[in-house]
Amino acid sequence: MTASYNQFSSFPLYILFSMLSVGDQRIRNAIPKDRTVLVFDIEGCLYDRFNNLFEYEKVVARKLYAENASPTSPPNITDAFRKHLSLTKIFYEECKISPKEYFRNKNTIKFEIFLERDDDLRTRLNKLKQMGYSLVVWSSNNLEITRRILGLLYIENVFDVIFYASEDASDGLLEKPMKEANELLARLLDLEKNKQIILFCNSLMACDSGGQIGFRGIPINVKEGIVITLEDFIVSETMHKGLFVNSPNNPIMKYGKNDERRDSE
Repeated sequence: MTASYNQFSSFPLYILFSMLSVGDQRIRNAIPKDRTVLVFDIEGCLYDRFNNLFEYEKVVARKLYAENASPTSPPNITDAFRKHLSLTKIFYEECKISPKEYFRNKNTIKFEIFLERDDDLRTRLNKLKQMGYSLVVWSSNNLEITRRILGLLYIENVFDVIFYASEDASDGLLEKPMKEANELLARLLDLEKNKQIILFCNSLMACDSGGQIGFRGIPINVKEGIVITLEDFIVSETMHKGLFVNSPNNPIMKYGKNDERRDSE
């Protein structure tokens, strides 16, 4: 089975592969018109994905990665994310952005487990497996780097499938071209029609040059066509979640972010 960006739009679900490229215009172009993108931080604070708050957070995060993170020094990576968490927590508290009530949507309520700070990442992932999900990793970097970092986090063996694909071969380690990756994923989805799959797309770029460590999970309910993206920073408790929510059920889309009527629904 061959699949492309356009062909995937005809699936009973919507997968945004362009989410791999943060800031790419394709992200905006790929988002369906009847959906919006919301982002939650670890405390459940809500803000629009493309507004200045998210840009501020990215600047802070990248600065921390550049100053503290190195692929060869895992403790520094952990420290960087802990600093990042404390800074963003202060920032959101000062901005007084309202938290959690938007998880009331029936399709997202089960993902409240990502707001539980008592559990580590491995425990959270295992909870998803216990809920019947298959966990799949699509790495945009070579598998050696991906497995090393997942191993340092003690979560490598949690995933059912880990595969690599990239749109460019600049790293010289192109193990699986994009076309083959699309075909593999299409076959996987076809085989798992009655199962729920979470596709984690990671971006493990050069930390020592100020690159970004990211980890996006896309929960895919193949049977019902539900798509919710969870954007996670993977080293500490920082779990940034971008949610694709159908606008008819979304008070933010209906009334706007600052309209009090949204809270009455």
